[in-house]
Amino acid sequence: MNDPYGSLEEYEIGAEGKPRRWPVKAIACLLLLVMLCGVISTPLAILLYWNNSRQERPLPTAAPVEAVEPVEPAETVAGVNRIAYITPEQQLATIAPDGTDQRLLTDVEQSFQFPAWSPDNGRLAVIGSEQDGGVGVYVIPDQSGGELQTLYYSDSQPPFYLYWSPDSNLVSFLANHPSGIGFHIGDVVADTSRLLATGNPFYWDWTPAGDRILIHSGFSGEDSRLALIDPNGEGDEDNITEPGFFQAPGISPNGRLWAYAQVDDEDNSQLTILDAESGQPQQTEAHSGLVAMSWSPAAEVLAFITPGIEAPVFYGPLHLLDAATGESRVIADDLVIAFFWSPDGRYIAYFTVAETDDSTIQAGISGKTNQAGKPNLQEEDLFLEVWLADTLDGSVRRLRAFEPTNIFVFQFLPFFDQYSLSHRIWSPDSSSLVLPVMENGVPRISVIPIDGRQAGVIVDGLIGFWSR
Repeated sequence: MNDPYGSLEEYEIGAEGKPRRWPVKAIACLLLLVMLCGVISTPLAILLYWNNSRQERPLPTAAPVEAVEPVEPAETVAGVNRIAYITPEQQLATIAPDGTDQRLLTDVEQSFQFPAWSPDNGRLAVIGSEQDGGVGVYVIPDQSGGELQTLYYSDSQPPFYLYWSPDSNLVSFLANHPSGIGFHIGDVVADTSRLLATGNPFYWDWTPAGDRILIHSGFSGEDSRLALIDPNGEGDEDNITEPGFFQAPGISPNGRLWAYAQVDDEDNSQLTILDAESGQPQQTEAHSGLVAMSWSPAAEVLAFITPGIEAPVFYGPLHLLDAATGESRVIADDLVIAFFWSPDGRYIAYFTVAETDDSTIQAGISGKTNQAGKPNLQEEDLFLEVWLADTLDGSVRRLRAFEPTNIFVFQFLPFFDQYSLSHRIWSPDSSSLVLPVMENGVPRISVIPIDGRQAGVIVDGLIGFWSR
């Protein structure tokens, strides 16, 4: 993820106006390279398979958005309706969704990325790098001139992903570690942090009460782990099962059901829903390739994508699995690369790669391959489409096509299942999305209503996330 796993060539702009490279350990670079090859730069055979097979299946009918009126602010939820974003100078700022009330939270000799709102919306946690090469985890209130609280800082083991606890008192985060990746807990109240576990890679979800953390580390195999641990570090519980082929586990809104993939007796990976109260699997479903999943925020309904063929990727048709009835159905028969539930649980925004006029998939992949046999990645050619699936009536419609910022497509989307737990692209009232788009070479933050109103650029920025 970043990335729970760093960035290959992410540059930041220093105060002197010159680009400098974000300090990342070699192990993180190597891991991201592996993930990019598996998640974004898929072997051409997989893309050709999909392109041929999708011609035999009806795809959702595109419904372009009509511009009828300017964007209006969404209704305030819990007193807060704001977007945190990273400026082109890599400072942290927040803004109202109509482009007013802009607040520059930092104006220092540091560069920031991936801000995350606390669940109570009172503070933001953010990764920041110093000019001397050190990187830290910081917390700051949503107010101009607020003081940065340092939870963690290192010039040799930089952090690269963070995720608040439900009570807004703890910030869990990942940092590079001699053994791979270190999983840390930062206590905002006590102003301390501690190493809790290690693994490579590392994913997790908090229980609703915030008293336990469901972790998945080591992917699959002998060194992998799927366990429920204590955030206080007072003892880890036994491995739940042998993990299958997936990234982030998921806990249902009421905490009763857990979702993950496990390996069966024949070494096949199965998507599994576990009843945490009884400790018994409630449902299993075999899958090919990897599987990426996410619970509805409002019901015991699990959405997941999987390729349907043996492949080292998770993108493919979007499924809904009703845990109460056991019914599984496809709601988007397309090459879905990432998806996000609306806060009210009715809609799912999902992303596909844009197609050229000759219906070939333009996934930023050229027709030539490198010496390793992998397709070459062409970042400047990458365009995405964002679609809206209504889980109530089953309808699907296209919202828009856009050119994403590099940080969004190469660091955020490949690990969307983890980021969907910590960073929000939906407005609190489920009426709009916030997306970073490139317009004439300039990175901008755009608010996209789902009801057909005109999308509006509100500010220049690299990436943005909505308050809870």
